[in-house]
Amino acid sequence: MSKKYIMFSAAFAALTTTAQTTHPWMDTSKSFRERAELLCKELTLREKVDQLGNNVSEPIKRNGEVILPSYQYWNEALHGVARSGAATSFPESKGMSATWDEMLVRACAEAISDEARIYHETKGKGLNYWSPTINMARDPRWGREEENYGEDPLLAGRLAVEFIKGFQGEITPTTPYYKLVACAKHFAANNYEQGRQSTTSFVSEKNMREYYLPAFEMSVREGGVKSLMAAYNAFSIDPMELDANNQGANKAHGGLPCCANKMLLTDILRKEWGFNGYVTSDCAGLSCVHRAVKHKYFGDYTAGTIADGTDFNTIHSPYANATDEEQIMEARTATIALQAGTDTNCEFMNRSSVLQRAAMNAANADFQAKETAAPNGKKYIGLTEADIDTAVVRVLETRFALGEFDGYKYPVNNTLESEANQALALKAAQESMTLLKNDAPQGSNIPLLPITADKKVALIGPYANAIMLGDYSGTPTYTTTPYEAFSKKLNFHLQTVRTGKTPAVPFDEAVVSKRGAANNDKGAGVLENTSPGDIFLYRDVNFGEKGCTNFEMACGAKNTGVGSVSFCLDNKDAEPFLTVENQNTGSWSKYVTITASVDPSVVKGKHDLYVKMNGQQSYVGNYKYFNFWNPDEVQIPAEETQGPLYLCTTSSSVNEKASEDMIARAVEVAKRADVVIFLGGTNFEKPDDHATGTESHDRWLLTLPGNQEDVLKALYAVNKNTVLVLESGSSLDIKWAKENIPAIMEAWYGGQAQGQAICDAIYGDINPSGKLTSTWYNSISELPQESSSAQNASVYGRKGMMEYNIDEWGYTYMYYGKGEKNPCQAEKPMYPFGYGLSYTTFDYSNMQLSASSIKKGEKVNVTANIKNTGSRDGAEIVQVYANFNGDSHYGKNGNMRRKLVGFARVELKAGETKSVTVPVDYQELSYFDTTSHQYKVAGGTITLELAASSEDIRLSKDLTAEAGVAKETYISENASSIERVASSASLNKNDQVFTVMGAYICSAEDFDRLGSGIYVVNGKKYIRK
Repeated sequence: MSKKYIMFSAAFAALTTTAQTTHPWMDTSKSFRERAELLCKELTLREKVDQLGNNVSEPIKRNGEVILPSYQYWNEALHGVARSGAATSFPESKGMSATWDEMLVRACAEAISDEARIYHETKGKGLNYWSPTINMARDPRWGREEENYGEDPLLAGRLAVEFIKGFQGEITPTTPYYKLVACAKHFAANNYEQGRQSTTSFVSEKNMREYYLPAFEMSVREGGVKSLMAAYNAFSIDPMELDANNQGANKAHGGLPCCANKMLLTDILRKEWGFNGYVTSDCAGLSCVHRAVKHKYFGDYTAGTIADGTDFNTIHSPYANATDEEQIMEARTATIALQAGTDTNCEFMNRSSVLQRAAMNAANADFQAKETAAPNGKKYIGLTEADIDTAVVRVLETRFALGEFDGYKYPVNNTLESEANQALALKAAQESMTLLKNDAPQGSNIPLLPITADKKVALIGPYANAIMLGDYSGTPTYTTTPYEAFSKKLNFHLQTVRTGKTPAVPFDEAVVSKRGAANNDKGAGVLENTSPGDIFLYRDVNFGEKGCTNFEMACGAKNTGVGSVSFCLDNKDAEPFLTVENQNTGSWSKYVTITASVDPSVVKGKHDLYVKMNGQQSYVGNYKYFNFWNPDEVQIPAEETQGPLYLCTTSSSVNEKASEDMIARAVEVAKRADVVIFLGGTNFEKPDDHATGTESHDRWLLTLPGNQEDVLKALYAVNKNTVLVLESGSSLDIKWAKENIPAIMEAWYGGQAQGQAICDAIYGDINPSGKLTSTWYNSISELPQESSSAQNASVYGRKGMMEYNIDEWGYTYMYYGKGEKNPCQAEKPMYPFGYGLSYTTFDYSNMQLSASSIKKGEKVNVTANIKNTGSRDGAEIVQVYANFNGDSHYGKNGNMRRKLVGFARVELKAGETKSVTVPVDYQELSYFDTTSHQYKVAGGTITLELAASSEDIRLSKDLTAEAGVAKETYISENASSIERVASSASLNKNDQVFTVMGAYICSAEDFDRLGSGIYVVNGKKYIRK
């Protein structure tokens, strides 16, 4: 244990020991909720309001003693602790979902939470993390599709539940506090980045209930998630609903923003599902409610300048230069958000929140009197202190539940980037590898993969010597690129000769680095997080005998980091021979090429090259390469000519087009090899053509970015033994490759061990077992289109991405080819949901059902024998689908093809047979009835299909389902038949209270403390008023 850790813990223990004897909220015999209520009572109204933001910058004191420490709620850890320092990076969620391995997802979440706890104990980092993302992968154009668990609600929900359980830990006698607080996001129907802060997701009630809510419901009821993030978008199940400015669907407005949507946050989330955590807005989500360029929910207003610093003096007097209208708008937003069920307002780290600024006004009667009606004739401002108390208690309760006030140190038997965590990251990357095609190449009768180690191999493409970690990643110290992994496999050592065309990473030495070398090179092929004064060394650069005349660099910089770069030879203190200014590209991940001329008499021969960062801000820029060259002298890097392993990085980014000269060089490399492996895909840059996507930036193309396909065609023309390895966050249109390239592998954004996993899969050291969790469409034309002339034109425009009713538009495997508004889909997709090949084969036999019929409250077990009929060990994902045989209740007029109702991952040795059991719950066979607002099973014959994918049905059995109500909702037509209880007086105090899904909540004597909703006591349902 470090000295810093001991001092931190001892100081906190001393503080809490003293406090326990003097403050009632330090009584550990009371529940976390009671303690939060007692602390809340101690606070003034102003102090309460100060807590309603992610950045609570100052502590609350009494007589010099801190009773409520400052706190930062905003932390990220989707697939590794982000923005903190060294941390293990696991595959991003889309890759994790391809494993279909619930326990692996849980194990990775546990490892991430170990590292998060270590950062808390050693650096005081907060314990509230805004992960995981569990939105549905409705449309592959969505910029953040790599962050989710796929297009199926059952699969996404089950993986999310295990992530949450592993991440939060479970309260037990030995661990009486949570490890971390997870946050399920973004609630709800958030699938559009470009207009996410200004548009409305119009969803039918049926689609909402059957598709967009189940994963969140499972996260609450089964996962016990303690926080939830409301999405930016507005949400409505009524396409005629207007906003307060009387705008509706024809303007992509209408409905309430999710952070102010009572139906979502109170009626469904709390009353129906029993959620007992806190809700946060997305970053700046509350200001988006009223701002003119966002939702503009209340209409136009004149804006001034709001002081939005995070110190309390600024928070308490933010409106000196603001207009009266602006103050009204913020107070309106604060009112409707808090009263709808949002408890805290995320904002950028250096800004205060709308709630921190405006809630005092919104609760002030004199200020309320200033409001005039909105365009719809209504007034909105009217907070009470009780409204504020409710939010504050919900937020503070999680801090008590984390042990913060009791000096609790969660037992963590792990270290940052431990060998165990590294091994787990490799296992996850290996299991995510998804084999899409493996045919025999021309002139052969055996599949191309796996290859043997005696082959000469050429690694070509933008990811040949780079990996794509993905966004919201940990910052790993230990990364392995494909070239590094293949070099180790073949025991290959290159005799390095570095030319003037110098990739920015890897550098030989970070001579000076304010943020540390690991933060400058995260394994993604980019020199990033540079600061003024940083110096990077590239040794033995050969600028050629003729000397270099030209220079160019690829730079990305925002206005906060625009500076310059200087270049020196042989000594870091030498006079720079070149200094170039960065350009403000508007984004750290958007790059421009900056050119200059250099003196060939100086930049000549072999030298050590020092690259120095200059500027006045905290950041300088991000860089892909620093290229010096002479068009009259072509230097071929040694890695392109020394075998048996060849390397040719055709471009520094997937969005950068390889030059004709570069393609010609790649072709020459391909000729030298027995097998060519082209490594390409996507990234999270923001190019103007939207060929790649990320947060706030959707994809408008599904084809390979840049000219990767042109390079691939050129390679295949000279070497038929070509493998395509994709590192992508979503599906791609690879029609030509599917028709021509003999082998295709998808590696996703695979985390720090991605390169090793690719190498292992190519050589057969592991057997690929990943399966797709989203449909791969044949082309973008199969999705709703913006053009009014298209047969599948969307009424909303906006690239066609605003159509949320999946049953009408043929979205997902459930409705592909069946959407009445989308006649443009083929008979089958490019690759179906659940698809993935193996180096072995599996036989399915002896399918049995544990019962021939099913009724409410029951499960039927589907069993079958699965045999590995090949010569290699492997894993199969056994999938069970329900086919409702055209029953009109399922989908739109019976157009649902089938629905996943269960799955199991099974590991099998070569020749081994195992009996696999997949339970199917009655509720999974239900549809949502929009008349009674209940989940119902129609009754009759349902065919259960045992499958290797949604299009590869191996066996089937009919099941007779009894018609009935599977599940009630808060507005079910017969909710009145459930006994209503106003207080616990009529209950047995010794009874225990459970959610309707069976999760324990509290004893009956605490029933009065519960929010409104449906609860179960002694097997009987009660409605708490």
